[in-house]
Amino acid sequence: MKKRRAQGNQERSEQIRGLLDDLQFVMDHSMVLDNAPSIFRKLLTIERFLQRELTDVTGSGLPTPEEVVPANYRLHQQDNLVSEPVIAAEIVGLGTRQCAMTVFARFPEHPELPDENEFVVGFEDNDDRFETVEFQRVDSETGTHLDTPLGALAGLYAALLETCHDELDQWRINAAHLEDIALEAS
Repeated sequence: MKKRRAQGNQERSEQIRGLLDDLQFVMDHSMVLDNAPSIFRKLLTIERFLQRELTDVTGSGLPTPEEVVPANYRLHQQDNLVSEPVIAAEIVGLGTRQCAMTVFARFPEHPELPDENEFVVGFEDNDDRFETVEFQRVDSETGTHLDTPLGALAGLYAALLETCHDELDQWRINAAHLEDIALEAS
């Protein structure tokens, strides 16, 4: 009986991983569509479900966001942004670059930031609770760091919290794990 259940979980795990790979492919390529933000949000809902299912089947060993004290996120150098007008952002994709979370965003009302822009998402170095969020815009081809208007960072931060809060929570857990820091259990 246990052997059959383990085999069933293995098959379920492989199916979920295959679906996640397919979903990631679609999410990576949805950015070129005019309604990419809407499509991305729908795909994100599906991915969240599949990730929870995969964690349930495989038991990843990392805590889930529900198992740690919720983060009180703030944007790096947030006090310096108070006087800057916020530039609205639309998140159209998520990815990874050299073991870091990346966000792809559009700023439809800002002419200096045409098309999609890739941002590496990180946490301030001296923040052992992983709550101070930092962004660095990079050239998608070369990985070169690019300057970004401060108002765009504030808009991106707001969009990230609104659209991808669960993913930021999971990235926080992953980053703490990589640094051998245990987050407080809830």
